[in-house]
Amino acid sequence: MQDNAQGKSYSTNVLMSALGISRGTLRYYEQLGLVSPQRDPESNYRTYSNADVFRVVECVMLKNAGYQVQHAKETLVDAPVDAQGFVDDCLGRSELQLKWAQAAHERFALLREVVTKPGAAPRLEKADEWLIYYDGCEGGYDRFVANRAQDSLLEGMPVSSFAAVLDVDASNPAQVETRWGRAIPTRYRDLMPDLDLVDEGPARFLGCACVSLPYSDDEDKIPGFDRGGAVRTRIADFLLAHGLRQSGAIVAPCVLPVRGKVYTRLYVPVEATGLKGKLELARLG
Repeated sequence: MQDNAQGKSYSTNVLMSALGISRGTLRYYEQLGLVSPQRDPESNYRTYSNADVFRVVECVMLKNAGYQVQHAKETLVDAPVDAQGFVDDCLGRSELQLKWAQAAHERFALLREVVTKPGAAPRLEKADEWLIYYDGCEGGYDRFVANRAQDSLLEGMPVSSFAAVLDVDASNPAQVETRWGRAIPTRYRDLMPDLDLVDEGPARFLGCACVSLPYSDDEDKIPGFDRGGAVRTRIADFLLAHGLRQSGAIVAPCVLPVRGKVYTRLYVPVEATGLKGKLELARLG
């Protein structure tokens, strides 16, 4: 006769072996009320039921869907949901993870382009709109004022990033006024709900036609910018050649450190100065 698992109980060692989890993890689940072992009346050792086995598997599913164990407790114990609610919950979080992975992939692809083609020519493109939360660090990190939004933006890198707003005319070699902050593309704003927890909202930049080009510098020279003016000269030459002019501050919305240097793309908002520029902008759609 085939052995039947119905009604069986299992020792801690059996459960650890069957589910590939540690004794500490099992005890933690017990503390949270996720599993409810009984005591063997003779040995006083913990014994676990089939329900405990499946509860651990549910925890693994929630964890792999992106939830913390504490949320598993809320879902399975504190305010248990039905089967559809459980699946919908996992599906929603999986979709969020996919969006997060896509955002991270975009940032790394941008970073790779800047790292591998540092001398690439300027180009005209439609730039994403970015939200920049100023942090005052252009004057040094001893001036940083912490809040939950800034912490969230740091924890979210590379989906979020450091950012700089450069109040400078590309055709003018005068001193650059720089403001630093942390930033995220507007379309990925929903990935960081903690950004709602600050009184002062972000500054919005870009979301328009821009001339862009790669830029890098040594970490110890930040937050300086283009000390010799070579980058501004390249930008000014491109604008003149294409019938365009600068229409806003130069923005570096995605500044990320890699092996002793910082890399970014600079974006210069532009408008047309004549027919040639209008035709150039029309091609962007």
